Amino acid sequence: MVLLVFTGLMACWVLAAALAFAFQGRMIFPAPTPSSALPVMGGTLLRLSSEMGEVFALHHEGPPGAATVVFFHGNGEQLLDLEDWAVQLHRNGLGVLVVEYPGYGLAQASGPPSEKGCYEAAETALAHLREKLGVGAERTVLAGSSLGTAVAAEMAARGRGSRLVLLSPITSIAEAARRVFPYLPLRWLVRHRFDTASKVSRITVPTLVVHGGRDGVAPVEMGRALARDLPLAKLIVIDRADHALVWSRMAPLARCVAAFVRGEECGAL
Repeated sequence: MVLLVFTGLMACWVLAAALAFAFQGRMIFPAPTPSSALPVMGGTLLRLSSEMGEVFALHHEGPPGAATVVFFHGNGEQLLDLEDWAVQLHRNGLGVLVVEYPGYGLAQASGPPSEKGCYEAAETALAHLREKLGVGAERTVLAGSSLGTAVAAEMAARGRGSRLVLLSPITSIAEAARRVFPYLPLRWLVRHRFDTASKVSRITVPTLVVHGGRDGVAPVEMGRALARDLPLAKLIVIDRADHALVWSRMAPLARCVAAFVRGEECGAL
């Protein structure tokens, strides 16, 4: 009887692991319904070509000589969702370039989403910023929210910017998954790793880490761990904030990012 129960439990465990492996793409990339149009609020919608297909980005040109924030969104967002955020950053004297991932929003035809695809889209947008818009790495601020922090961190590790901003960051997909499914061997099953923790030794630029103390998606311990291991990091913990910092603290957060870019202290959040 004991052997039968054990066998049944093992079968359930194997089935759960197999399902997690098979459907991890949908769990990691729950791409929202694609938008049919993008009402750009004072910016320019860029449609760039790459080996994987089209890359879409929203660009707000900054004042002469200003830094440009290249922003990578979370896994449940799309370009359309970030218009207000781009406007807030632009109002604070920054250029802005928000990048769409393959398989998301306007870039549905470039999917399915993948870690490699996110990095390729980022490189395509950054190359355009550098070669066509005249903004080099010294004036490029790499920034992201949630899953997008992993994309920003990868670009920072490749030397694509002079500053890094991580909002509600994850250390890795494997660690995030382990917290949700502690009894599954997801560390060895995850295909899209987004492993920022393994890259911190290669990130040498000043970094701002902002995390909500009540983040139920990426616990604040993840932000603390990254800030501890990054050589030039400043950590801000907003005690009563959750995971959605861009939405709950949009205006003050944009001011904070602008202050960080200027080398100043961030105001109250």
